[in-house]
Amino acid sequence: MKKLGFIIGAIFICSYLSAVPAPTGVSGLNKVLSASPEHMGRLYFIWGGKVSQNRSNDSISLTSIGRIPLSVPTAYDTSYAAQRGNCVMLDIPFALGFSITNCLEVNINSAFLADAMEDSVTAIADATGSGCVSYGFSDTELGVKFTPTQLPQLFPTELAKKFNVGLYPLLSFPTGAQKTAIPKICGQDTVFGYPCRKSDGGIHRFFTNDGVSYGGKLLISGVLVADPALIAHLNLGYMKYPHGDSKYTYGFGVEGQYQFFSPFIELYGEHRLVPEDENELDDGGIYVTPGLRFETLANSWITIAVDFKISGYDDASWDFSNNLPDNLQRYELNGFGGTPPWRANLIFSHGFNYMKPPAPPSTGTLAGKVMDKEDEKGVKAVVSFPTFDTTITTNEDGSYAITFSAGKTIVSASPIEKGKYKSSEEQTVLITAGEKQILNFRLERKPVEKPAILTGKITDRVSRMLCIANISFPETQISPVVSDTSGIYRVEISAGTYVLKAEKSGYIPWTQPVTCKAGETTILNIELSPAAQMATIAGKVLDYASRAGIGNAKISFPTTQLPDVITDAATGTYKAQIPAGTYTVKIEADKYVPEGVVIVCEPNATLLKDFELFKKEEKIVLHGINFKVNSAEIKPESYPVLNTAAELLKKHPDVRVEISGHASAEGNASRNLTLSQLRAESVRNYLVTAGISADKLTARGYGITQPIADNGTEPGRQQNRRIEFKILSQ
Repeated sequence: MKKLGFIIGAIFICSYLSAVPAPTGVSGLNKVLSASPEHMGRLYFIWGGKVSQNRSNDSISLTSIGRIPLSVPTAYDTSYAAQRGNCVMLDIPFALGFSITNCLEVNINSAFLADAMEDSVTAIADATGSGCVSYGFSDTELGVKFTPTQLPQLFPTELAKKFNVGLYPLLSFPTGAQKTAIPKICGQDTVFGYPCRKSDGGIHRFFTNDGVSYGGKLLISGVLVADPALIAHLNLGYMKYPHGDSKYTYGFGVEGQYQFFSPFIELYGEHRLVPEDENELDDGGIYVTPGLRFETLANSWITIAVDFKISGYDDASWDFSNNLPDNLQRYELNGFGGTPPWRANLIFSHGFNYMKPPAPPSTGTLAGKVMDKEDEKGVKAVVSFPTFDTTITTNEDGSYAITFSAGKTIVSASPIEKGKYKSSEEQTVLITAGEKQILNFRLERKPVEKPAILTGKITDRVSRMLCIANISFPETQISPVVSDTSGIYRVEISAGTYVLKAEKSGYIPWTQPVTCKAGETTILNIELSPAAQMATIAGKVLDYASRAGIGNAKISFPTTQLPDVITDAATGTYKAQIPAGTYTVKIEADKYVPEGVVIVCEPNATLLKDFELFKKEEKIVLHGINFKVNSAEIKPESYPVLNTAAELLKKHPDVRVEISGHASAEGNASRNLTLSQLRAESVRNYLVTAGISADKLTARGYGITQPIADNGTEPGRQQNRRIEFKILSQ
């Protein structure tokens, strides 16, 4: 026992020198190994414990002749001595592994084994002493793992990060003691404080294969999910033993790799074939093993796993021909020794880096070219990286390259020559550490826009004579032009809406907005009024809804020097005398939406003009707009009301309107809200089709939230089913 204690203590002390994540000395789970490589120059050491227990009705032969019946003999015969009881097996594995390169690893492993059985037959126990025990070292196994997928000359680096194939040849040397017969009489050796019969080479199994064994495994590993990593492993193996026995193995496992722990589950099976009787002496079994590995310190792990047998023999007996150890036949235990019903595993693994692996690069390169989409010629551009708040300018041929920290970034390209190409859309790119990503941009050419042509003639409003005048476009970069001697002006401009101004000494300045379309000619004739002729304008500024006059409203004449006109505080009337001509008039009042109108004032005449203003946030109910039941389809009899609304909006082009849909309290509130929104959008679409600018209209459904009448009566519900115009501020 002192010898046994010394061995276990030495294993515990040495465990802090180095370690390996898997019990065999190479990377893996419990029985299933990984084809993935380890860090070059890393030394591993592992040790641990494995314990399993069998049923108490299994029996062994003490004299190595036959099996004892399950019933206890009435008269005990020492020449036919046998034993049965609680069976326990204990393994203390230890292994060394070293990674020579990223594709080559070597390992050596062995174990200290112990078998024990306690007598459950009283007659046997009284006659021979209680229980039997055997302990000693197992055979030593040497392995080499070669991973060809890690050779960059043969396989792409990107593939090797996700998929690996390995070859694992094995060689086993006989370092364990051969099995001896169990003594009939209890010896002097004691284990756990009990007297027992001690034998060598095992009780429930053989501690040695009695010769050199050889074989190997094919290892396949692949990444199923990258982050967090989910990795699958597949093993196929074969071993040849010295007395004609052979064994094939197979296993499949999946592990999840997190920062400090790795849960895993594996399915492992093995079948050992004995040439003399393959069917009866096939001692294989299939196990499923859930487990969990913790990283307690840097390069230090604890693995906890439990093997559960799902297939295999249950008998725990064997047959030795003749007496041991002479003519020993290589028949393994065809039951418990090969396939215990369960096995608990506790493995400690440690590692030490003799060669520090190179630090992985933390940056990657993004490169490419900006080019014309049609002919793929390089285009000089600015490449923007909003994620890093950085921009770079390409070379003349459109090429670029930049280094960033690994991770996602947003990229876009804008041409230096703005008028010829469109900017690219933003793209999201994953920059991989240590790699070069290629990202090209193909820019579309902008369509060549034909200029708009604005032309017309300028005449004296009174004499109808042609005039030479200056034409300008205030608040733009367009250069002024002068009409020719025949009073004709012509200018080429970009499509858009402008304010045109005509000026001539002795005449009232003339202004008017004009819209020009690309590739089209717009004719706008101008009549200038002599400055000496005056005109009178008079009228009211009215509230659209109440038709009441608006006092203190301001009437102004933008782009002119004419003074503002203020309406009467009580009546909202106004009157002013101004030079004859055409003006853009702006009408403003507190709490009302400003309005812009073009007026023409004839010389020596009075223009009677009333202006209507809408209150800000004012609501106008459109009566007579009906829809089909539970539908947003407008009934045809509603078209005249909508046409009138369209004409009103055309008269007030500066007004923005919210089209509000409302419903009565009948039915589902959520359905009413959706239906009111759809009906408001139907009215908006109708008005857009009728010529109202879409950006002046918004649609919103309020459902039953804003009733204006009692929902308890049908007349009230009819009032609540309505479409309103809500006047918005500019």
